[in-house]
Formats: sequence, C-alpha cells, structure tokens
Amino acid sequence: MRVYASLKEVKDIIQHYSQVVPTGQKTALATVVHVEGSSYRKPGARMLITEDGALTGAISGGCLEGDALRKALYVIQQQTPTVVTYDTMDDDEGLGAALGCNGIVQVLLEPVLNENAVHPLVFLQKIATQRSASVLVTLFSMQGKKDEQPGTCLLYHPDETFFSDKIPPGVAPEQLLELARTAAEQQRSSFEQLGEYTAFVEFIPPPIHLVIAGDGNDIVPLMAFADILGWDMSLLDGNRSYLSKMKTIPPNCRIVRHHDAPFAQIALDQRTALVLMTHNFLNDKVLARQALETYPFRYVGLLGPRKKRERLLKELAEEGLELSETQRNTLHGPVGLHIGSNTPESIALSIVAQIQAVFEINPG
Repeated sequence: MRVYASLKEVKDIIQHYSQVVPTGQKTALATVVHVEGSSYRKPGARMLITEDGALTGAISGGCLEGDALRKALYVIQQQTPTVVTYDTMDDDEGLGAALGCNGIVQVLLEPVLNENAVHPLVFLQKIATQRSASVLVTLFSMQGKKDEQPGTCLLYHPDETFFSDKIPPGVAPEQLLELARTAAEQQRSSFEQLGEYTAFVEFIPPPIHLVIAGDGNDIVPLMAFADILGWDMSLLDGNRSYLSKMKTIPPNCRIVRHHDAPFAQIALDQRTALVLMTHNFLNDKVLARQALETYPFRYVGLLGPRKKRERLLKELAEEGLELSETQRNTLHGPVGLHIGSNTPESIALSIVAQIQAVFEINPG
C-alpha cells in the first residue's frame, strides 16, 4: 500500500507548534489512521489543533474539520487519546451523500503532552529534519474506541529508533520494530492486526529533491511550485548574475556554484530529479552526461523540443556513452506533461506534474 504523508503538511504543523509552545497553549494532533471506501484524504493526513481553535493541516476537504475541532478540544481537556469514526455514507450523521465521499474515516486524536520527552510532535520533528526514509507505527483500536488509545508508538530510522511509553501490554516493542523494518525495506505502508489493536505502519519517504540547472526567468515559477509542494531544491548557479535580481529564493533551496562537477556538491538519492533549463545545448549535454552516466537521477528533464533530446542522445552515443533503455527513459524531452504549455507558469506546472507522476505513481 502506497500511502505517503505530506511532508509539507508535517513541516507546517511543526512550524505552528513551535510558535504556540511558548504561549502555553495546549494542542492535539489529528491523524487519519484508516479509511474504508473513498475519502478526500488518505491515512497519514494530519492536522494540528490548538486551544484557540486554530487548525494547521487537514484531514478532509473541509467537511470533517469542524467536528474534529470540537472533539479535539475535549481530548485536550481530558488529555486522553481517542479514535473518532466519520461515516460519510450515513446521512443520519449529517455527513453523508452530500459530501460525495462514500467512505468510513477513522481519525485518531492525540493530546500533545509537552512535559513528555517523547510525543507525536517529537516524532514529526525528527522526520522533517532528516532527509531519509522513516517509518511511523501508530496503534489504535476500532473495537474499544472509548478506551484510551496507544497512538503514535514508534519512529524508525535506519540509524536510530524511538519508542513512546504508550505501547500497551501484550504488544512487544520488538514486534513493532520488525514491522517497521519490513515497511522500510519494501517502501510500503500497511495495516497489521496485533490482537485488539490495529497497527498503521506508515512508510514516509523524504520529499522530492529538485535540482534546477538554469538562471533565466522561467526558473522562478518552477521554484515557486516546488516550494508550494514542500520539495527540497538545489539551484545550479551559472555564470550569469541573475540570482542577484531574484526577489526571493525559497529557504529550502540550496545554491550550488556551477563548476565542472556540480553534482558532487549535492547529496543525491533516488528521490532526486534534475531539470535542465540552461538554454544552451552544450551546457545541457555536459550536465545530462554527468547525470545519466554517474549519478542516481530517476528523472532528467530537458527543456526544448523533441529534436533536442534526439540530438543529445545521438551525440552522446557518438562520444562513446552507451546508455541502457532505462537510462534513456530517464531523460524526458520535451520536459513536462503535454498540457498545451506556452508560458513560464504553465510550463512549470507541467514539469512538476510530470515529476510528481514519475515518483509517486510509478516509483520503481
């Protein structure tokens, strides 16, 4: 099961949480932990609720948030985690057919106890600050919903593991750890039944890392879209001084000074995409050769017509670079989905849509 949390949502939640902690406000975390049928948000969707009624993140398209807020405020007062069921197929609940969702959504509400050394927001903070895949294990019971729920119990990184003190009797920590390791190896989320408890074993990959080669006006909307999506970014700075003219550069964008081996300065992994927008064929060819020959890019986008890609591959072959079919398929040219793009903004939209599809629909 491929269910990925939104790391942009996680980062927004952490940012808001860090702002309210000094005020002394109490908070709760709402997490979609299970869905039967269809719903707007999938398991792993999260929302932070504060005592003053502020919401960060979302667990639906807006239809469940009001009721979740009311129930979360009660959870904050009682300091007890609980599971709430929303049946959008039942008109009697006032949430039914008018929503068009036709699903049953289980939402875990957890009070955030700041005095505890380990709580759900601590787990989320660690996930957001490390560029590596993580696994969260959340325990809940759909049978004894009125009983206190264990909630978020385990965060697994390949290098370190964190347990909460909420693991119930009868559930072995080693059992949870083995489930997490399996999810990390398979890169898949799953639901596992452990006695009366359901374990939501949530695989969370790092965000997409977008590397942009170029310094023209057309990189601005591309960076803006990537920032909205919460992607990490690296910008290969060319010889021109266009960067000094840019009004803003997203804070999650690293500037890499262009030289003969720019990719050696960047931490690359299987979640990295490269877009070549230098408007110079020779520069694009040099970078494409390095990317295809040496580095683990799963996506290389080439701005320009189809003939440019054909010429580039032909010249690389004439220079002795033999590419496999997989490597050739990595090179997308013209870059982006075909949506009738002819402005910098629509081209940027087509590019991020294609990258999203490559990484999330056909992850490889």
